[in-house]
Amino acid sequence: MYTVPSFDMCLSLAQMPFAFNKAWWTVAESMCRPVLPKPIEHARFDAIPEAFAATSVQRPTSSNVVDFARASGDTNPLHFDDSFARGTMFKSKIVHGILTASYVSALFAEHFPGAAFIETNFKYLKPVRVGDEVTARIVVTDRNELRRRVTFDCGCSVGPVQVLSGTAVLMMPR
Repeated sequence: MYTVPSFDMCLSLAQMPFAFNKAWWTVAESMCRPVLPKPIEHARFDAIPEAFAATSVQRPTSSNVVDFARASGDTNPLHFDDSFARGTMFKSKIVHGILTASYVSALFAEHFPGAAFIETNFKYLKPVRVGDEVTARIVVTDRNELRRRVTFDCGCSVGPVQVLSGTAVLMMPR
């Protein structure tokens, strides 16, 4: 078994001149493809209990923040520059708010594969920092069988402190 290469290594491989033989390049390129989960059956509207709730725990790392910045283009100094962040109301670097919200999205992907976001509304209440233990939660609050829509209350907390609150509406697959 081999170690999955880092984003930087894959980026370096992609930028290398094609002086290598084709077989080597094929192996290197295949190592950099993301490993996708096994296909699973789509979530069905009628299989979602009215009292459904789920939680997960994530701990954002510096690598997560860097990877998110690369993917999104959000290089705000609040996330990377200690001296800049000290001069703000946050007093230290913070994790991207939408990265925190993505922990909610991951819960939906885990429990409702194939569902699509129709609407989201998040409010960022407190900052999250690298290393914080973030608990994401989703709770069904409404179901519309005719339109196959499910509404959720969702949020994230660090310990007892709520850092994100909001709602989301999913459209379930047929």
